[in-house]
Parts: sequence; C-alpha cells; structure tokens
Amino acid sequence: MSVHTFGQATFSDVTSGGALPTIAGNIDVMSRVVAAFAPHQTRPPSTRIEIDAGSFFSDGLLLEVPCQLSDPIPPPKTLSRVDRAVVNIKTGRLTILVGIEAANPSPPDIPSGWIPVAQILRRVGQLAIDDLHITDERCFIASAGGGLIGVQSFTRSATYLPTSGTKRIYVRLVGGGGSGGNCSATSGSEVSCASGGGAGSYAEAVLDAGFNGVEIEVGKGGASSSSNGLSGNAGGTTRFGDLILAPGGTAGNGSAPYPPPLLWD
Repeated sequence: MSVHTFGQATFSDVTSGGALPTIAGNIDVMSRVVAAFAPHQTRPPSTRIEIDAGSFFSDGLLLEVPCQLSDPIPPPKTLSRVDRAVVNIKTGRLTILVGIEAANPSPPDIPSGWIPVAQILRRVGQLAIDDLHITDERCFIASAGGGLIGVQSFTRSATYLPTSGTKRIYVRLVGGGGSGGNCSATSGSEVSCASGGGAGSYAEAVLDAGFNGVEIEVGKGGASSSSNGLSGNAGGTTRFGDLILAPGGTAGNGSAPYPPPLLWD
C-alpha cells in the first residue's frame, strides 16, 4: 500500500474541501491495521462470510494474507447456534468452528494456534448470513509477532512439555500456604489463641529458552499442628526447575493457656 503522513483535519478545512486529501490519506493509513481480517457478510448475503486481507509477523516471516471466503455454514436444525471464525497464526488460513445448538448457545472454544475473528449467530430457518448476525472479535496479538497458543496448569509435581510452536513462556507460581497454629485446652479462667498460617509467595517470569522438560515441583500446604499449643507448619516451595521458585507461607503460632488478658505483639 502507499504511505501517507497522518494529519489532523480541522472542521474549517472540511467545510472548504481542503481536508479531503488528508482524510483520504488517513483512512489509507488506518486501513492497514483496522481492516486486517475484518469479518463481514458476502455481497449479496449467503451461507458464507468473508474476511478482508490482513498481515502478521510469525516465526520471523511477514505474512500477507489475501481476502478469504469461508466454506458454506449450514443453518441449525432445531435450536440456535453460535459459530466462530478463526485464523491460523502461522498461515492466516480462515476456518469456521461450528458450535452446538442450544437454547442459550455459546461459541466453541478457541484452539491453540488460532486467533478469533468473529462469532456468527445462526438461527433456525436463517439461510443467509448478514452483518447483523456477525460479531467482530478480532485481536491483534499475532501482529506483534506471536500470541497465546496454550495454557497449562499444574496442581501436582510434573514435567513441563511446551505446546508445539512455543517460542516463549510466561510462568506464574504460588507457594503452599502455611498451616495455622493450635490453641491449647483451657480452663474456665484461661484463654488461648493461635494465628493463621501465612500465604504462599507469588512469583512470575517470562522465559525465552531453557524451559523444555523442566521439572515442576508444586509446594504442598503446611501440615496441621499435631497437638495443643504447637505452632503450625510452613508451606512447601513451588519450583519451576532451578529457574523460578516461590517459597511457601510461614507457620502460624500456637498458644499455651494463659490467664486473661492475652496480648500479642
């Protein structure tokens, strides 16, 4: 596309007509980003949708993707349905994910390696798809050189194996919480109180290399206190190999019986 220096047009310029070249040039500049993969009905409306041309940076290559026409999207048989249009983050290829018919339908999940473009509402007896039934849900993460292609959660120790195509990972860890202290048994003239355990610490980091096959250790919560008056136990440390760690929370204090009042600093 041709380039243009983005400019500000005033109302007086518009009235006189002198701003029209500036406005036209500004639209050309914005269309490179704003119109990328924009979804809309076909002309005339049909059982397909179209998306405009777009571009993004993937695996070190700038991909220029032409306008695309989807495969025919059949109408539902008994109840409404929400379908989803997605594009592949490596090829830009358009695909339609067909939803499930329901009284209150939801769109299909977005699979790893794809970017959402639009939701498409399909009603029983509705043959043609028009713009009123298309909801734009484009995001531009891929245009910056990548995107979220998978999320893995761990509640027990395991080995981390990245999703195919992963170049960078964002890791978040939480250590195990400490257990609370134990109160002693008291007589009618005594009091006892104990503190709760501390929360596990939080850590996060972005890693560009060295994460494949890392051993994950999930810190356990501190074991409960075994008898009256004893303190609790610290929580376990959560580790992403030797790269990141989040220590567990501290143990809560126990308490022996005391005559009132009982004051803690």
